[in-house]
Amino acid sequence: MANRIVIACLLAPASAFAQPAASSTPAAVIAPDPNAARVAPREAYAGNLRLSITCADTWVTPDDGLVVEVDGEPVASHRDNGAWGTYWLNGTSGSVWSPSDTGYLLAPGPHHVEVSAPGCAPAAFDVTAPADRALDASGRLAVTDDWLRGPAGAPDGGGITVGAMMIAQAPHGPEVNHSFAQTAAFDDHDAVGGFISLSRERRHRVLAFDLGVAGGPTSGTVQGTSAEGAIAPTQFTGTSVDTRLQLRAGVRVPLHSVALAAGAGLGAEVWFDGTSFAAGANPFAFTPELVDGSWYVPAWASATLKPSCNWGVEVIGQYDVHPTAIDNDGFAVSAGIQYQPSASCSDAPGVQVTDGNAL
Repeated sequence: MANRIVIACLLAPASAFAQPAASSTPAAVIAPDPNAARVAPREAYAGNLRLSITCADTWVTPDDGLVVEVDGEPVASHRDNGAWGTYWLNGTSGSVWSPSDTGYLLAPGPHHVEVSAPGCAPAAFDVTAPADRALDASGRLAVTDDWLRGPAGAPDGGGITVGAMMIAQAPHGPEVNHSFAQTAAFDDHDAVGGFISLSRERRHRVLAFDLGVAGGPTSGTVQGTSAEGAIAPTQFTGTSVDTRLQLRAGVRVPLHSVALAAGAGLGAEVWFDGTSFAAGANPFAFTPELVDGSWYVPAWASATLKPSCNWGVEVIGQYDVHPTAIDNDGFAVSAGIQYQPSASCSDAPGVQVTDGNAL
């Protein structure tokens, strides 16, 4: 009898150490989904209900605030489905993930499903979850946020604007010829041309890349010294073409059919000059360089009017500050036709399920 007691005492600590240590992870996370045993292996992995839902301009996932309730109870997503793709860039390969849907694992049978996301109205539909295949539910939620309504509220993102540009009071200079100690001072002049802008606008943010070309008559004076002595101010005339590239970033305020935006950016411009002196000018005076350039910071504001879901008119005004050449500061204004698709404006809201059940 005593031997049995001793053996029992020796085995008791061993059995205690054999128990799994307490885990700080909730049991619901580490426990397998009870519905997994009721469906086919593929559906147990990817889910038998696949959701692809859009709210305004966003394809929403749980990370974006997507909430799914099944039979009145919120459920967690099973997994994010998609595929890995390979790309090549400058001889180097890489991988990129392309999401397709968010999977949910439901017990086979009839269910009432409701989906919702911030800024949009909930949508509900009934499904009979299968055990041997997946149902795809895709669609768009109705917009309820006033900021996101209308053609300008929530564009798909990309846009292109083409139009006319005028650079008003666009000085160029002074330009110094160090070899001959001569300075060319340009008079204020206007330049007229065109521009193209590629933009990406999402709700309250905007990023744009602009290319513009404008030209016009120019004039000014050259003075300084030469090997023959001082050169009195000598008038020159000609043409100047201003080519500019700029990146703009800022905030936007969508107001149904109108969007207002403002911000700053960084730009670079190059002038191409063709100038000459009048007959009888000092032969030792030199006309300005054929090519000159500078960088600048545009402080800009814009207004976009979109009478339709995809087309509108954009007007941009900006003041260009040249930190290293204040004499080059000037004002520019441009206006053009904009193509900017907005599916939230053109597509009717609703959720469609592959088995024919619809909202």
